[in-house]
Amino acid sequence: MLSVSRIGSPGGAAGYYTKEDYARSGSLDMRDGGAVTEIETSDGLVAYYAVSEDELGTPLYWDGEGAKELGLEGPVDEADFRAVLYGLNPDPEGEAISKLEIALREAAEKEMAETAGAPEQPQTDPIVDYPAAPEVDVPPALPDEDKASGAEPKSAWASMSPEERIKAAEDHHEKHVAGWDLTFSAPKSVSIVALDAEGDPRLQEAHRLAVDAALGYVEQHFSVYRVRDGDGERREEISGNLLMARTTHTLSRAGDPNLHDHVIVLNATKDEEGTWRALESEHIFKHMKLAGAVYQAELRNLTQEIGHDVRDGDTLNTFEIAAVPAAALAQHSSRNAQIKANMTAMEEDKGRQLTQAEKEAAVLLDRPGKVQLTREELQENWAAANHSIGLDVGSISLTAKDAEAGRDLSFAKPSPFLNAIESLKDLFHGGKGAFQRPEEALAYGREAAFHTSTVATQHDMLFRAIVANGNRLRASDYIETGFFDRSEFLPADRKVLAGLTTQDNTDREKGINAHIQERFGKAKGFEPEAVSESLSTEALSRRGIDVALTDDQYRAVFVALTSRDGVVAIQGFAGTGKTTAYEAMESVYSALTALADARADLAPKTAPVKVALASQQQLDDFRHIAGGLKGAAPTHAAVKELSDKNIQADTLSSILSRYDFGKTSAPEALTKMRKEFKGATLVVDEASMMGNRQLEKVFEMQTDLKIDKVILSGDIRQIASLQAGAPFKMGMEHNEQMAKADLSTIMRQNANPTLKEAVVAFAEGKSAEGMKRLKPFIHEQGRSASDEVIADKAFELWKETGGTGKVVVDTNKMRGLMNGRIRGELVREGSLSEDGFSQPTYRDAGMSNHDKMTSRLYQAGQTLYFFAKVGKFKAGDTLTISALNHKRNVLEGTDRDGKPVKMDIKRNLGGRSDVPFGVYQRTTTEFAVGELVLFNKTDKPRGIKTNDEYRITGFDDKGVHVEARDGSDRSLSLPRADPQLEFMTYAYAVTADKAQGKSFDSVIAVLKAAGQGDFVNHARAYIMSSRAKENLSLVTDSFRDLMRKVTEHDGINLVGLDNLRLDDVIRMPKGFGEKDKKKDPIEKDLVSAESLIKPPELAGSKSDLANAAKTMRDQPGDAARYKSDGTMDMGDKQKAMERPQPERSM
Repeated sequence: MLSVSRIGSPGGAAGYYTKEDYARSGSLDMRDGGAVTEIETSDGLVAYYAVSEDELGTPLYWDGEGAKELGLEGPVDEADFRAVLYGLNPDPEGEAISKLEIALREAAEKEMAETAGAPEQPQTDPIVDYPAAPEVDVPPALPDEDKASGAEPKSAWASMSPEERIKAAEDHHEKHVAGWDLTFSAPKSVSIVALDAEGDPRLQEAHRLAVDAALGYVEQHFSVYRVRDGDGERREEISGNLLMARTTHTLSRAGDPNLHDHVIVLNATKDEEGTWRALESEHIFKHMKLAGAVYQAELRNLTQEIGHDVRDGDTLNTFEIAAVPAAALAQHSSRNAQIKANMTAMEEDKGRQLTQAEKEAAVLLDRPGKVQLTREELQENWAAANHSIGLDVGSISLTAKDAEAGRDLSFAKPSPFLNAIESLKDLFHGGKGAFQRPEEALAYGREAAFHTSTVATQHDMLFRAIVANGNRLRASDYIETGFFDRSEFLPADRKVLAGLTTQDNTDREKGINAHIQERFGKAKGFEPEAVSESLSTEALSRRGIDVALTDDQYRAVFVALTSRDGVVAIQGFAGTGKTTAYEAMESVYSALTALADARADLAPKTAPVKVALASQQQLDDFRHIAGGLKGAAPTHAAVKELSDKNIQADTLSSILSRYDFGKTSAPEALTKMRKEFKGATLVVDEASMMGNRQLEKVFEMQTDLKIDKVILSGDIRQIASLQAGAPFKMGMEHNEQMAKADLSTIMRQNANPTLKEAVVAFAEGKSAEGMKRLKPFIHEQGRSASDEVIADKAFELWKETGGTGKVVVDTNKMRGLMNGRIRGELVREGSLSEDGFSQPTYRDAGMSNHDKMTSRLYQAGQTLYFFAKVGKFKAGDTLTISALNHKRNVLEGTDRDGKPVKMDIKRNLGGRSDVPFGVYQRTTTEFAVGELVLFNKTDKPRGIKTNDEYRITGFDDKGVHVEARDGSDRSLSLPRADPQLEFMTYAYAVTADKAQGKSFDSVIAVLKAAGQGDFVNHARAYIMSSRAKENLSLVTDSFRDLMRKVTEHDGINLVGLDNLRLDDVIRMPKGFGEKDKKKDPIEKDLVSAESLIKPPELAGSKSDLANAAKTMRDQPGDAARYKSDGTMDMGDKQKAMERPQPERSM
């Protein structure tokens, strides 16, 4: 396992890492693998880390190429270690290794110059953007006799004593991050056998070599620093060197055997020009699970090579020595046992399962202090514990030494959950598991990585391959296959360090662009004159719409309905009234359709007819259109908004599933869809949340079902799709001729001009300006603030709103913390009945579709809930996992009635584009009368939609009674055994993802900067700030850190084509970019814009709209973007490959 901790106090850490192993009173929280914590220490603490030389561990010693660059080798001197923690070169005459040290040196020189009366030296700047030079006390200038001695005069900085230099740095240490602690922990069975007096010390060497392998990978790939280009943009580079100090420890906090290494990575790395720069740690945090997997895989192989049999561990990416039974692991995990006991006692006391916050509190109960035992006494205790359970460590060690090599016994026995026939199949399958070959595992890794992003890295694919394979192969085994050198991978590193895309990804993007171009001039647009007349305020009022359209709304509806393009785009900022535009669009569409039908029925075929369409032929065609105006959206909330405006709508996934089902299994269903959608106009709301595969499927459906027009509406800067690609953004930017309109007049925050300025800046992509304007609404809790501290502040702000504010949070963990606090307050004040009921509920396990393709990512106890037919499972069925058969990639367990069932993942999911089941953890939730709840599953027959809010009005033995909170006063009674109740949860707080598309009068937002990588980005800041109409409070840990995250990560999915290197030739599909648009028949009947579309009340404001229908098709577009041979014109058109970035400023 690997955990990563940020060192918060250089002074304390210097002592913390240089004392005895078993004397511990420091405050480091030794978390489970993968945890991210912060170490806060002080000089007064007895340190925890570096053991004395006569113990089984090792003293702190230097490691890494960066240490060699400074001449630091062998055991660590505490003074040198303290210096580098503060960002100082131990050699005061050597190169400065941090911005802080540069500033301190210059301050010292300035002080010396002023003391001696000499002219001040000009300031140099080998490292950009260092802080202003602080005041530094320096010794007086050298006396004359010293100068006359001929000795080389020392610099002012070198003239100071080491203590004085440390003191100067200590006074300004907040300007320098000291470094990070990477803790590599061996599996418990390895610790038991390696550290026992009669154990196998070779395992300690295996552990050391495994840490070497992981650190080698980290140093080679994640020693990242930043520099500025000539245009001021930052780029990332890899130095290949890290400055590290390292020690091996052998104890847990409770005194159990626990072999682990602490690797202190200091905040300095040397670039290729010889300048020391700050380390960009984000890559280490982002890929710490990969580094941990490299360590585990290497140690597993080394353990087998020295003769030990192994088996899979109980947690992901771990293993154990097979000869060490589970009882021994428990015996030597007393701290974990204590934590579990605390949790059990708390659950019994509360009569329910614990919340996440309560579980974390249980971890902190009864934390042991330092262990007051010698090594010999500890080993005697361990031996006694082993004897009590019949474990002979000496025998295990001797057996391993006599063996040529150890075996993998993970699949030695058939699963106990299989019947006789299945057991024979399992035996026939052999001793190897699924994804055993490195190429097979890497193929899975590639598919999983590119499922969520068009640009991925070797690291993304490698980690997924190691997981699928179960750590049976070393990282080098994968790399040596040459898989990452295949021609299918294209360098795409313009925005992602070492980024790659695939030919398949770029072909898909080219195909999307080609479809948009092929649909130019192919749709039936309404006459601009008729649309203009129908959009007048008077005409809209007659049809029951009493809202005056803004210029933007008017333009959007006009372009959407008059365009003859088969694909139209509406880019709309948050709060610009897209739903009002939809309402007007539906009203005009319905009115003109009815008018066309009526006139066609009344007019003689031979008589000239002036109707809403340009010609009699179009009119005849239009009469036979059955499709009308239809809607689709990725979320139920967006579907509801379309439906509320009389647009027949369904979720995008539902429509695409119906289409796939019709194509593959039900021709009659496909025939029905063709009748339903033929000639229709399909409005896709929240189109920016679609991935490439989804839009590709929509376009396939458009061709097959003969959909006349697809109107894509979205906001490119809001939260993007969970699937790869940003096709909505790409379609608009790569196809200049595409019919499109902008909704940019934000109205939602009219009551709060200051907030509106921030939202406008975010909407326009100006991250830094948006954050600065958001400052009055920020409640900063401090860089080291825990989730609990942040939740307490958000809860306090919620109470200040009188309980009317909506809480919008960043993570599900924070959502749980806030729901718990708010619900507790409602119980105390009597808003919730004291009488309640316990309801079994599901908590989403958060697995992606590709996660679901390998059994290794599931856990026993999880439940699969099927939303559609999968093999023998039908909609509504469940499978609660009892065992995981990694040999055959099979899930085994029981159904809702307790009958044994299994699912062969490859057989049932292979080749499917959808995975129609969710994976959940069963839990129990307390509900009461008055509770505000929502459902995480749609039930169409009863009108229940995901995320719709309800109030519990009562309950009894027969059922639970709820009332809708959508203003309809709709009531429902759900039987107590109704599976729908299992998807009920609290609705007091929502995540930003689920708040998208909603608005509230008052919002309390939580967006923490620390520990979340690029999850914290411009898109989330934009969503959170734009949900509020009147009042906003945003709680965070550090405004400065949040500013940096938001300005550096836009949250927009990458476009593969935009990230290819400019020296790569991009070939488009045959003929792409060469076809000219046919002259639009609408042009022959266009008259002046003034007489055609300008309603009297909009004179002067929309006068260009009629000509827009013509000029949108006359702009030079993609034909100028590509050469005649179909390749990208890289001359004047380099910007076609540039991805716009938010402003970057600190």
